[in-house]
Amino acid sequence: MKNKKMAPERAKALTMTIVIPAHNESEYIGPLLESLRLQTEPPDEVIVVCDYCTDDTELQAIRAFSSFPAAVSCSILTVQKGDIAAVRNAGIRVANGDVIVCLDADVIAHETMVDSVRRAVGNGAFYGGFGLIPDRRFGRQPGQIILNRLWLGSVMLAERFLGNFIGSGIFFRRVDNLLFDEAWGWAEDIEFSSQARRIARNRQESFAYLGHAPLVYCDRRFIENGYLREIVRRLTKGVDHLRRATTRRIKRRLVASGI
Repeated sequence: MKNKKMAPERAKALTMTIVIPAHNESEYIGPLLESLRLQTEPPDEVIVVCDYCTDDTELQAIRAFSSFPAAVSCSILTVQKGDIAAVRNAGIRVANGDVIVCLDADVIAHETMVDSVRRAVGNGAFYGGFGLIPDRRFGRQPGQIILNRLWLGSVMLAERFLGNFIGSGIFFRRVDNLLFDEAWGWAEDIEFSSQARRIARNRQESFAYLGHAPLVYCDRRFIENGYLREIVRRLTKGVDHLRRATTRRIKRRLVASGI
């Protein structure tokens, strides 16, 4: 399939909104926002969506936003959703950008992330994901480091060769009705990648894997829940998605054939 390429001036004109869902992320939101402030090319808009926050996440975001360039629109949206897909969607619905980047609140962005996304979209990408590197902010046991790298490696292979990504970092062209499916629960990111892949195929656009602009991936959930248990949980998530997606495809084909 031949990708459609945009003229440089059209790609540059695309505006970008970064949406960050956050639930009690006071320890992590500051470093992420600082990494966005230090981008080689700033985004146009940053929205932090605070969901049921009972700590000072909002205060930390306000402090970080105070040092952003005046040209960057910074805002905080307070919601009570309790579901990551619904929280992301709340931010997407109020976003003004032509390109949406959804980031988890506990990652750290590479300094060229914004520029890399704009270039990828300008070269015909409809959606994409990022490379991931281990978080070195916290001490880890040797066994945990090995499991962490194995997990990140498997995730990046899935991103690069299958066009599936995890929710830690997602970007996509904004189109009508492209939102996270709130009925899918914890498989919302995989289902979203399936939606985006279908739309990209129809638009003759592509998936972009930005391995050169990786996110620092926080593995705190693995530490909290135990590495093996968390890996099994996430693999179960993938298998459950495949089962549900297959059932959905079969139903669509039966409807289309009039059965």
